[in-house]
Amino acid sequence: MSTHPSTLLHFPRLAISRPRRLILLLALLALLIGGVKVWRLYQSAQALRQDVAELRAAAGPLDTAHLRMLGPLLARTHADAQDLRAEAMPLLPLAERLGWLPLYGPDLAASRILLDLAVELASAAEEGYIALSPLLQPAEAGQPLPVALVQHLNTAQPELERTRQALTRADALLASLPIDRLVPALGTPLRTLAPLLPAAHDAVALAQALPELLGASGRRDYLLIAQNPDELRATGGLITAAGLLSIEHGRIAPLSMADSGALNDFKSGGPYPEPPAPLRRYMGIDLWVFQDANWSPDLPTAARAIADLYQRGHGQAIDGVILVDPAVVTALLRVTGPLTLPDLATPLTADTALDYMRNSVFLGPVAGERERQLRWINQRKAFMAPLAQAIMAALQQGGAQRDWAGLARVAAGLLAERHIQLAVAQPDAAAVFARRGWDGALRPGNADFLMLVDSNIGYNKATASIQQAISYTVDLSTPAAPLAALNLRYTHRLAGPADCDQSKELKAAFIQRYEDMQLGCYRDYLRAYVPGQAELITAVVPAVPGNWLLAGVGSDDGADVQAGEAGTRAIGALVVVPPGQARRVLLRYRLPAGVLTRDEQGWHYRLALQRQAGAPPPQLSITVRLPRSARFVSASLPASLQPDGSVVIAGALVRDQQLELVFQAP
Repeated sequence: MSTHPSTLLHFPRLAISRPRRLILLLALLALLIGGVKVWRLYQSAQALRQDVAELRAAAGPLDTAHLRMLGPLLARTHADAQDLRAEAMPLLPLAERLGWLPLYGPDLAASRILLDLAVELASAAEEGYIALSPLLQPAEAGQPLPVALVQHLNTAQPELERTRQALTRADALLASLPIDRLVPALGTPLRTLAPLLPAAHDAVALAQALPELLGASGRRDYLLIAQNPDELRATGGLITAAGLLSIEHGRIAPLSMADSGALNDFKSGGPYPEPPAPLRRYMGIDLWVFQDANWSPDLPTAARAIADLYQRGHGQAIDGVILVDPAVVTALLRVTGPLTLPDLATPLTADTALDYMRNSVFLGPVAGERERQLRWINQRKAFMAPLAQAIMAALQQGGAQRDWAGLARVAAGLLAERHIQLAVAQPDAAAVFARRGWDGALRPGNADFLMLVDSNIGYNKATASIQQAISYTVDLSTPAAPLAALNLRYTHRLAGPADCDQSKELKAAFIQRYEDMQLGCYRDYLRAYVPGQAELITAVVPAVPGNWLLAGVGSDDGADVQAGEAGTRAIGALVVVPPGQARRVLLRYRLPAGVLTRDEQGWHYRLALQRQAGAPPPQLSITVRLPRSARFVSASLPASLQPDGSVVIAGALVRDQQLELVFQAP
């Protein structure tokens, strides 16, 4: 029996009409295409995830060699971010309508913004690397670093501008994201990213401004000022020496450093103005001269006085002021390695630098004590110019082997701790320095504020012998009427005569070593900078006999109150500490009600703490007394809740700090 082949393929119940067959084929095709799309989308996402993992692995302290290897990874990350966005683009209209889904709905609804953000960040990273990567390559033989910087950064301005624009777009995208609604896998890194973007903006802005700072369009003259923190003054130390740093097209003219006293010209440079009142009253100074120009702790204010007094003595305007202290020399020697100096038999190292700077004048043989004293008077700062020139030469000629990334980290640390402070006329750079806190300006904000400023007015180096402890108590028991109590303790750690008659002290001065000048009584004009609306209630300050100062004017147990810089109020007092003894100062004052604000979280107390440049990090204890029945919620600095309900924050004030304390009260 034969069977027709067609009967074997005849299934009446499964017969499909031609239109339905077409629909089925289209559905299968759509499913296939969708599967391919999902697979490609998955592959793109995995590629970008791998890129991010590699970037995280490469994060952390980087040396120049590692930075050179980042270029291909950044380029691949940018390309993969663009590929992922392109693959996802057809699905984004649907994803944006799925915000109602539980858990992942907000992520899907924000998918377009997230993808755009990834592309902009990757673009900024790649463009920024392209702009700056030439600096990672070996410089031309004999080419100083500043010259290479000017040439490379001038050429890289288009890439830097594209980097800036990408960062600006990333800022806007990040601000539009509902970060609190995203899953932790997305929200947590985005919260970490938010505070990093301002630093990236500033890095690009500084790179754009640097050619002008380095004289790309004409010579720039900066006054390089060496401050001595052992004789502490408001901006970090007495102005002990200064020199003109002239730069044109990145080439630095030979630098000479002069004793600050020699920079005054009383014959043809005057007239010199009257000094700040405490200098006149307690030091007997009649004219405001260059070495005392940094009386204001607000560097923009002090820089104007420095420039004015320098111009009176030299008739020359300057483009900015750079303040440094001995910590800069020590830190840079750790980067350059030992240096050979003309008057040293062995190379100078970071470990021997401080003693050399203090006692270099005593290194050679002397015929007698009179010659020793004359050498101290006339030659004690002669080491500065050769030392500065040697460090600058070592840095400029570092070559490819120099770890420039490490040098940048060292410089950033010195700037953050105010061992280097900058005040420049170039507006873009000045704005960056201000945002980073490198310009030494007072920034009281609109809440509570505290900055202690000590000025050694004793004609000695006794600051190095003083240990300071700060106790600050804020009473918020009545939120509408907050109170503050500032308790300061100054301890002279060296033993010596308790008689602080300054005329006898100076006549008896016999300098064999720099340390001899640290033995005398510590004479300090203290200023506590507090909110502008604060009102002093009481001041307890140890009385000072008149013969303890050359001017013959002592003080009672009171304090001076006057308007301070940047809208603050300055509470000033004279403090004298004999060797081996301690003195306490207590200031009580009313705080403005604005130090406390209230929202749905509760009460917020905010305090800006600013540290004086040059001063050793003081030990600081903050006690905040809360209202009765209040509940402590959180603090932005490590804090401990005490049995009496108060909150204590303690530690060394190494850098400026912002405290925000949140509590709930009926």
